[in-house]
Amino acid sequence: PARSLVPMDVDTIRASVQLDPSTLHRTTLGTISGVVRLVLGQQSFPERSWNDLPVAVLHMWIHALRAVRGGRTNEAQCPFMDGPFLFRVHSASPGWRLECVANGATVQMEIVNPDELWQSLITTARVLVEACNDRAWQGREVAELAHLLSRIARERAV
Repeated sequence: PARSLVPMDVDTIRASVQLDPSTLHRTTLGTISGVVRLVLGQQSFPERSWNDLPVAVLHMWIHALRAVRGGRTNEAQCPFMDGPFLFRVHSASPGWRLECVANGATVQMEIVNPDELWQSLITTARVLVEACNDRAWQGREVAELAHLLSRIARERAV
């Protein structure tokens, strides 16, 4: 397993991606919605009960943050599908500088542990794929997210 690049004495805030599987809903057209949010310390962004399109959102965030983790870029944008909300990650030393942006304005900025945020994102995406599979919600987006997760798992195993 990869060692954390953030020294223990650096003041980072806990960062996680959270999903509430009990809120997942699928329309007759197959669109999956549910509560998904970024949590920094005790703060939820955009808000605690933010309802969005978690399959699309998590897929985009994994792609964006994977590029930063792999050193292919120093910055990534992670938008929500609904509303004018996103968070930006800047590769900083140490850690990542994470900015929450609402309506084009930065509303919160923190230094976060990249490994902690990444693991939370991957775990949450796995929970989402499993919840969709348990409900027999098939579709291109769920399949693509599952494929991306298995590719990442294989890369880690090497």
